Amino acid sequence: MHKSLLTLCLCVGLSTVALAPQAAEQLVRVGQCEYSVQLPEKPVVKPGRRPAAGIAAGPSLVGRINNRVPAYRIECQTFAQMPPSARQTMLEDAEEQARGLGLKDLQFSIKDTRLGTVFEYYGIDVQARHRFVVTGRTILGRQSVFLLEATEPAANYPSGETRRGFDSIRR
Repeated sequence: MHKSLLTLCLCVGLSTVALAPQAAEQLVRVGQCEYSVQLPEKPVVKPGRRPAAGIAAGPSLVGRINNRVPAYRIECQTFAQMPPSARQTMLEDAEEQARGLGLKDLQFSIKDTRLGTVFEYYGIDVQARHRFVVTGRTILGRQSVFLLEATEPAANYPSGETRRGFDSIRR
């Protein structure tokens, strides 16, 4: 999943790449998701995973911005009605996805906020002796589960752009 991004980053020579200049950030909302986020550009959005529960509104929608550093991935699954076990299912799924990335030094946190139940993770991915930090935030809301994930060189972590992106998530 992240290998194409890492290949792209390595091809441009991370040792000489500076942070991308701060561009006018754009409000991004995928489908009927109750969450929005400010990102440096609009992602390419495609259908994602098929819903496991029959009460989901359809497949998730996944947006990617892979042609820059940091790179972003967003995903949102909307529901006609949240299942009773949604919190536990979301936490298990988010942890499984984070572990599936094969990150080193993987760290998790879970908290309840005004946005909903928030599951955060970060870890290190090493490709061709370059270290990348992958940070993700999954939020269980009233009608949707939202993910924002950012990947950037460890030397730049956490960039101001990445912090702004995560801080801009709104319901």
